[in-house]
Amino acid sequence: MLENINDLNLYYTITLRKLALKNNITFEQAKFLTNIPYDGIILTSFAKKLGIDNSTLTRNINKLIENDLIKINKSELDQRKKILKLSSLGIQMVNELEISFSKELIEIKKYLSSDDVLKIKNSLEKLNWAIDCLYND
Repeated sequence: MLENINDLNLYYTITLRKLALKNNITFEQAKFLTNIPYDGIILTSFAKKLGIDNSTLTRNINKLIENDLIKINKSELDQRKKILKLSSLGIQMVNELEISFSKELIEIKKYLSSDDVLKIKNSLEKLNWAIDCLYND
């Protein structure tokens, strides 16, 4: 199973890197952008979600702010907390990445039956839920 997960991660990384280059951003920037929820996320939660330290987070966020892809606002509930959000340009970039990724998936679907695609989708949702439960308990 570990080998399959590693292979999927490798294919995902290759595809996202290729799509990022087409959009003139780095792989890391694409990974950051595609993991920011549209309603935003608290900075410390985002670092935890990505499994990175604060210095790596800060360095990458500064590049994304310079390119006007994200913005940081103070939380209305707690002024000490900072909320990371996609800018309108960032939303546009994520949409472009998602469209490009969907085109890649259409190519993959040529090798699978509709039933296989549905089973994979359901299995991935269950796996993500289980992992989320494990890391957020």
